[in-house]
Amino acid sequence: MALANRPVQTVILQNFALDLKMLGENNRNLSVTTLTCGLGALEGATSINVTATTGVNYTIAAGTALSFIAPTSPLGRVEVLLLANATLSGTSTISLTIAPLLDSIAANSTARLVQDMFPLLGITNLGPQLSPTVVDTTHAQSGSGTSSAIVRTKRELTVEGIEYVGDIALEQFVKRTFFDPIYMNRELYAIATYPNGSKLEGASKVTALTMPATQMEVMKYTFTLEFQDEIFWTPAYYASGGSSIGFPNYNPN
Repeated sequence: MALANRPVQTVILQNFALDLKMLGENNRNLSVTTLTCGLGALEGATSINVTATTGVNYTIAAGTALSFIAPTSPLGRVEVLLLANATLSGTSTISLTIAPLLDSIAANSTARLVQDMFPLLGITNLGPQLSPTVVDTTHAQSGSGTSSAIVRTKRELTVEGIEYVGDIALEQFVKRTFFDPIYMNRELYAIATYPNGSKLEGASKVTALTMPATQMEVMKYTFTLEFQDEIFWTPAYYASGGSSIGFPNYNPN
C-alpha cells in the first residue's frame, strides 16, 4: 500500500552519529542487547524509558545513537540521540536523556544496542561512498546495447569533523590505528545512524586520515572508513502490508 498523502517533509541532517568500537585482534565478536521502549514516547520528548530484554550491566555513552522500530506493522524508524550517560542494570527500567524526538515512538518499540561503542564527536560530514566493480557481460544477443554485472561494491564512509576534548573514539580508535604500530591494520566496528533512523554498520578500517592545523583555527579531522566484507543496512521506511524487511508486497523477492 502506498502512502495516503504525498510526502512534503525533507530529512534535515542534524543529530546524525557515528559510533565506533575497536575490535579484538583477529575477531569480530560483539556483545549485543535489545532495548524496549515499553510506553513509547511523543514527538518532542526529551526522555524515554527503556528496558534491556536480557539482563546486562553497561553504561551507554552520551552521544550514542539508537534506532527504534515498532513491534508490528512499522512504517519507519525513529532515531534517538543520548545527551547523557545512562547505565543499564539488569532488566530494570531506566530513563534516557535524549535530544528532542523528531517523531513519536510506538509502545514496545525496540532498538539494537551494540555494547562498548563510543560516539565520534564534532562530525560535520558523514557521507557514504559506494564504488561497484562492474564486469562487462555483453554478448551476441545484446543487440545494439550492452549488459553488465555488478560483482562487488566497495563501501566507504567519508568522515569530517571538529576535534573535541575527550573524544575517545577519535583519539583511542581512529588515531591509534595510524600512530600505534601494535594496532595498525586493526578493524573498528562502525555504526552510522542518520536522522531518519537508517543505519549502516559493519567491520571497517581507517584508510586515510588528515588533521589540518591552521593558525587561529580549531583542530579538525578527515578520514575514510572502508567497510570490510559485508555490511548491515537498516532501511528507514517500510511499506505498509509489505514483507518483514519493509519491501512492498507486490514483488518481495
